[in-house]
Amino acid sequence: MARLRNFIRALLVTLLLIAVVVPVGIYIVMSTPWAQDKLKDVACDQLTTLLGTPVEIGRIDYRPFNFLAITSVTVRDASAVPALSIGRVAFRAMALRAHGTYGVRLCGH
Repeated sequence: MARLRNFIRALLVTLLLIAVVVPVGIYIVMSTPWAQDKLKDVACDQLTTLLGTPVEIGRIDYRPFNFLAITSVTVRDASAVPALSIGRVAFRAMALRAHGTYGVRLCGH
């Protein structure tokens, strides 16, 4: 019986550590400039493929789990002339506690 209790205790401690370490690790890694540059590169590639025209992004400020700001977005037309330029757009996710759902708010910075 003691072996079973020790096994269950070790299992619970492991699950608790995973539940804490994984989100904290993701937050730390995604907050680094390296990860945000990779995110910017992936976003540019995906948007360029989706739109069929070059898309450039100057900077991404990503705070995992609740905030995303994209600055200096330029979409070029077929002749490489800027067709659309956006200075900055920001999104903030927040929990709506009354209903237990989530929402996204466009921030006016």
